[in-house]
Amino acid sequence: GAAAPLAPVDLGGGGSPARVVLLSGASLVPVVGWRLSALLLTRRFPWLTGRRTRLLVVGTGAQAEAVRGRLAGQRGLPVEVVGFLSVDGCASDVGPVLGAISALREAVNAHRVERVVLACPALSRDESLALASQCGAMGLEVYQVPFSFGQVSARVEGVRLGDLSLVRLGGLGYTSAALGVKRVFDVVAVLLGGLCLLPLLLLVAALIKLHDGGPVLYVSRRSGQGGRSFDFFKFRSMVPGAAELRPDEQNEADGRLFKVRDDPRVTPIGHFIRRWSLDELPQLLNVLRGDMNLVGPRPLPMGDLQGIEQDPEHRYWFEQRSRVKPGITGLWQVHGRSELPFKAMVDLDVRYIQDWSLLMDLQILIRTVPAVLRGRGAH
Repeated sequence: GAAAPLAPVDLGGGGSPARVVLLSGASLVPVVGWRLSALLLTRRFPWLTGRRTRLLVVGTGAQAEAVRGRLAGQRGLPVEVVGFLSVDGCASDVGPVLGAISALREAVNAHRVERVVLACPALSRDESLALASQCGAMGLEVYQVPFSFGQVSARVEGVRLGDLSLVRLGGLGYTSAALGVKRVFDVVAVLLGGLCLLPLLLLVAALIKLHDGGPVLYVSRRSGQGGRSFDFFKFRSMVPGAAELRPDEQNEADGRLFKVRDDPRVTPIGHFIRRWSLDELPQLLNVLRGDMNLVGPRPLPMGDLQGIEQDPEHRYWFEQRSRVKPGITGLWQVHGRSELPFKAMVDLDVRYIQDWSLLMDLQILIRTVPAVLRGRGAH
């Protein structure tokens, strides 16, 4: 006879939505656990996947051959050297040579390169700076052999590839999540702080206007994220038309900055608000507009950047600091302000960007208060 139909299984609760959700969640636990375990294992032991990281060596001399030899001699290391790029002044002892360093982008795309090793001491500083910047823009991991340690002003980290000691050159910038957190923090802080400071802002504006009847705000073009210019606001601390009276021959700063300790263009009210950094308060509006952050590298006047393309080191520094928005305060302000030499300012910019955290921003904001009260370097 015909088989009796199967009786339905009673799970209890009549298949209620709550029970379904619980059962579904319970079934996901082992799946997620297995996936996470597999991910951790393959990150720790990439050879388990059988996939090999494709690596390009810049250089064709003995150092480049040594890199390939050391990597090839390590069993189980999932790295494949796809080829070499030639450098002027570097002997051609290896192959395959995929072209000159000017063909970096084409070689990376053609061979799906993921890592680049700079392995030629004949590389000039300019070439190293350009290569590090170009590789960072393409999202590549960049390494140098130790003979060139410190040659490039970027994030530097000692790493080991198998038993080969290298130097990782990392790009500078924030992740999308970090940008979101930083933006929310800045807007909330500015709205709360701006309300508290409103009486002071109105008082300073009135004093400036009563002194000489000129405009309250000084607006200049500054360089922001990506090198885009924006209107930068300050309380006016100089006589009207001060830009045409700039005493370039009295400049006391090095590098690309302009600073004069006893600038004759500064008004009596201007000396006071500069001494206590009150002239910077209108930049809270720049933060609300999205031009600036509360904390970050200081925005540079567009005029100070003229001709920067002719100086590879300054150009590289500008490209790195332009990856993030400028700030009202930063490491410059808590480490001596205008008294710092230009090289120290460059180092602080790079250090801030590569080590950024919300805790660092809070520490800088807290340290800005005593720095302002001391008035050191405020001129």
